[in-house]
Amino acid sequence: MRVRARLDMILSRAGLYVRLLITRQPLTPAYCDRLLQAVFVGMGAQPQRREKL
Repeated sequence: MRVRARLDMILSRAGLYVRLLITRQPLTPAYCDRLLQAVFVGMGAQPQRREKL
């Protein structure tokens, strides 16, 4: 596995571990969305713009 892909996987899980084990806060869908958005942007994806209704 490429080093970059492996690092991306480790960093994406780190946010989950911090949330659950250190802060003891629940994993909400909104938190997971923000975490994945940050991981994807870190990987080079363009942030998706949401239209307000």
